[in-house]
Amino acid sequence: MRGYKAGKGLKTVYRPPVPLVFFSLIFGFFCFLVFWFFAAPETGGESLAVLTVDENIPDRFAGDLIIGAGFNDFYSESGTKVYMDDFGQWKVFYLDEFAGSVKPFDPRDSGYAVKLRSFFVNENGRHYFIHLGETANYSRVEKTIAGAMGSIPYSMEILGPVNPYLFWFMLQFAAALCALIVSGEKTRFVLFMPVILAFSWAAVPGIILAGILAGFYEMLGQPLKELFSREPYGSFKERFSPYKKTLIWILVLFILYIFLAIILNIHLIPAFTGLLCFIAMIIISFAWKKKAARKSAKSGRGLFSPVIILHFRQKSVIFPKSMAIFAIMALLGTFLLFIPGLSSYFIRTEKKDFPNLPSAAEYYEYMTFQSLFSYLPLGVLTGGYLSYYLGEDGLIAGSVNLQNDFGSEIPVFPLERLVNFLLNYQDNTVDKPDDFLKEWFSVALILLLFIPQFIFLGIMAKDSGKNRKFSLSRANRIAA
Repeated sequence: MRGYKAGKGLKTVYRPPVPLVFFSLIFGFFCFLVFWFFAAPETGGESLAVLTVDENIPDRFAGDLIIGAGFNDFYSESGTKVYMDDFGQWKVFYLDEFAGSVKPFDPRDSGYAVKLRSFFVNENGRHYFIHLGETANYSRVEKTIAGAMGSIPYSMEILGPVNPYLFWFMLQFAAALCALIVSGEKTRFVLFMPVILAFSWAAVPGIILAGILAGFYEMLGQPLKELFSREPYGSFKERFSPYKKTLIWILVLFILYIFLAIILNIHLIPAFTGLLCFIAMIIISFAWKKKAARKSAKSGRGLFSPVIILHFRQKSVIFPKSMAIFAIMALLGTFLLFIPGLSSYFIRTEKKDFPNLPSAAEYYEYMTFQSLFSYLPLGVLTGGYLSYYLGEDGLIAGSVNLQNDFGSEIPVFPLERLVNFLLNYQDNTVDKPDDFLKEWFSVALILLLFIPQFIFLGIMAKDSGKNRKFSLSRANRIAA
């Protein structure tokens, strides 16, 4: 558990035992699953899943499976309405029933329904377009669809913004590695790496919260050493009196963690799971150390126990550098997504072409034909039936066009939302600075904590330089 490193004097090296490494991996894996299920990847923009099955599979059968999986907002052949004139009123057919309900020689059938069906069912298969909303968890969607389809072969593609998990994992790993380098207890910090890396599922907010936890760990280290020391010395109040300010700032970081989790829209379940696992890992590591110390004492290999010979002095609060490292890395991540090539590679779906994509113009042209069908001669779309009137001599004097009353307004294009998304989804996934305002505010809030510390260190360095200059000048005078 503890070894010695050769060099200028002996330096103790903490070596975590195997059980602690096991606990570390278990906590990390558990956090990974919770974040994966609840917190990632939230896209921040509307998404669409295009599910394709064999065209021979009945549309309503596969549609029922999709509904059973919890997806009710989708477009399919059996869910698309086709309107036809019925003597001045609208008669509604569902697209999958149209061919069996309308005779081939029906003059009202202009071929629009056949073309519309070719959008949903074509040589590529039968398509279902499932709207996923603005905070879709793609991994959960894929898992749910796979469970719903069972043994039915299918393919699925998700269109819209994508959370680049590998990109965020690399940034999180880089931040954790830098924090490890500046950590006071590097080997012990490694135990918390699995939990920290699990936060990468939550992208920028995850990096920010992990930074708070890293600072939480660094500031909590000294008070916990006092709490878990092998041989208590002094009263409890005396031992912790030097850490009053530190404990207050630990409480502030705890509140800040909860506050940022809320404003960054991270689900509270993974946020608290990560916090509890982190704290549990800290307590277990120190408790294990105390247990090992007691075991060593019983075996006759006593360890050094401090004895109080001076009055306790108030410890100054120094914010860990690891917090600033995570904050800067989160800031870097948001700016990298604005680099044109990098941004399009990581978070935008490539534009796709869909055969026979229906248009609003075609729909309204067809509906105009249907609305006029009962009021015009067959095959005529202009003019209309004439109303003749008689003159004073009782003979026909002229005619006027009849005023057509279509009975009801033309319904709105039912596929308008879907078509607009397919035409514009690539443009809608372009990140804007406003999308990251909450992240930038959170980073600024963390970095503001370091301003008083930087000022204090600057003053101390300046005073130290003056004292050193004074000492050198005095030494030179004495030497002279």
